[in-house]
Order: sequence, then structure tokens, then C-alpha cells
Amino acid sequence: HVAATPAQPDFSLRCDDDKALVGPGSGYAMYVLATRRNGFNGEIKLSVENLPPGVTVIADRVREGMTQACVIFRAAPDAKPDFRRIRMFGTAEITLPDGKKETVRREVTPLQEIYLPGGGRSYFEADTHVVSVTEPSDVLLKLSTNQVQLKPGGTATVDVEVIRQKGYAKNVVLDVYLRHLGRKYGDPLPKGVSLDEGASKTLLGPNDTRGKIVLKAAPDAPEIESLPIAVLGQVSINFVVKVSHASEPLLLSVKK
Repeated sequence: HVAATPAQPDFSLRCDDDKALVGPGSGYAMYVLATRRNGFNGEIKLSVENLPPGVTVIADRVREGMTQACVIFRAAPDAKPDFRRIRMFGTAEITLPDGKKETVRREVTPLQEIYLPGGGRSYFEADTHVVSVTEPSDVLLKLSTNQVQLKPGGTATVDVEVIRQKGYAKNVVLDVYLRHLGRKYGDPLPKGVSLDEGASKTLLGPNDTRGKIVLKAAPDAPEIESLPIAVLGQVSINFVVKVSHASEPLLLSVKK
């Protein structure tokens, strides 16, 4: 059958990925991907329900005009191993064709990653969304600041200390994007802001504990206030599969 309804502003939400693995004192970042329809361009407020004990979350919103947001889970240093099936939602106010306002709430659909022959990454929609408190993670990330302010055309440096745990002595790759083989799957940066790859130190060898992330703003970058992002510390399981550990939230602003 075919169902026809009047078109009105709307949105749907997906999340990359479907499970957060959070070690005590560490963090994990998920990336909410918004699909906007029929002229809707407003902000979408995010929320998460049913977190494990000892876990908190920074779930801000998909800002007006943006299509992604970074949701950052943090486990207390004394958090015990646990598991919860979570539910994530996005809420927005839309304007109907007749001019009336309506509040719309949509559940976020989690995406399960899958690796293809040759190492490519894809994903499919999953039924469950999960947060687990694990044993201590391989690395913890400590930032030199939790706020950074850029001027249009300017740059800002965030020093990153990598605390190695359980004798972990392999490479760690720093990033602000969720990416695989050069393709970005999660990009929480606002319009006009990017990672300055050449000025950053993102590949840390087995004995390295200090790196840096350099963010740069284009001359025409629009202003934005306190956008939460995270620095990722990625450790390899094999040639293809990586696990990302997230820093505490980094609040990014662009001001003239």
C-alpha cells in the first residue's frame, strides 16, 4: 500500500555507533547524524536515558544548520563494570505549514559498524543501543584546556597527554574526527573549522605520551558558542578494527 500525508518540516536521527565502551575515568564519543526534511533547519536537543551507575553524558544538541553532534559519555574513576541498554532522543520545535508550532521528538537509531573485504567500513541499523562500563581502558586522555576559542582566520592549540595504563606500549592516534581509511564518518566541527593536520601531532609512538591538536578557522567562519567536541585516542585491535577512547568534553567557540 501507499500512504500519503501532507509534507511538513521534520527530521530523523541516527547514531554512529551502537555501543559505548567506557573505562573508569575515561570517555567514549558517539556521533549523532541528523537528516533534515522539508525545510527544517532548527536545533535538535539531545537526551539519553537509562545510563549505567557512575556514567554521565554530555548530549548537547545538533546546532541550527548543522547535521552532526558529538555525544560524550564519561565514567567516574570508581565506576564498576556494568551494562545498560540506553535510549537516545532528539527534540525540536517545528513550524507547521499553517504557522503553528509543534514539538517533535524522535528516537535515535543506532548504527552497527561492519568491515568489508579489503578493510572498508560500512554500517547497518541495529535494534539496541548500549553503554558498558569496562575494565580500565588502555589509555586515558588529558587535555591542557577544556575550552578553546577561535577567531575567524585564527588557530588554537590543545595539548594532549596520553596516560598509558596496564603497560600499553603501542601506537596511539589522536583525532577529532571519527574516520576510517581517510573517510570521515563523524565530523562534529562547525562550518569553517577544521583540524590543521600539518601543525598537529597526532601519531604517538610506543614511548610517546604527548601530542597536540591544532584547530583552525576559515576567515569567514561563523560564530558559535561552546560546542562540545572530544579528542579521540585510537588504539588498534588489528589492521582494520580500532577502539576510540575520548577525552573530557572540549567546548569550542568561534568569536570575532
